[in-house]
Amino acid sequence: MPAEKHAVDEELIEAALPQATSEPSSLTNLEIESMDTLQGKVAIVTGGSLGIGKAIALDLAANGADVAINYRKHDAEAKQVVAQIEAMGRRGLAVQADVASFADAQRMVDTVVQTFGHLTSWSTTPHQSRCCGMENDRGAMG
Repeated sequence: MPAEKHAVDEELIEAALPQATSEPSSLTNLEIESMDTLQGKVAIVTGGSLGIGKAIALDLAANGADVAINYRKHDAEAKQVVAQIEAMGRRGLAVQADVASFADAQRMVDTVVQTFGHLTSWSTTPHQSRCCGMENDRGAMG
């Protein structure tokens, strides 16, 4: 029974990749092309030094974006995430700011634009309850 399943899987793979050639690099080239879908984009990820924010930041970088990490208290962790982003061949930046403060959020955006030349995306992680001096539907942070 497993031999039949294996044969079916090979047929499905061959049907799904008709453009693949016998050259060993053809699949690798397809994978590399798909990883650069965010090439030229610049993102800020609030709370990007830990947890979900870190995962979002690393995923953005893996897909070609340059990423600024916003953190409030976790300097060492933010620097580690930036190092991981740079190891992927992307530009990274750690910016300390309390996004509940409009002035801090504005300074953060200005720093990102000065460093990268532009900003195309902003990701606020789910644990953020205030951003840019405005409360969201969860209310103010305690």
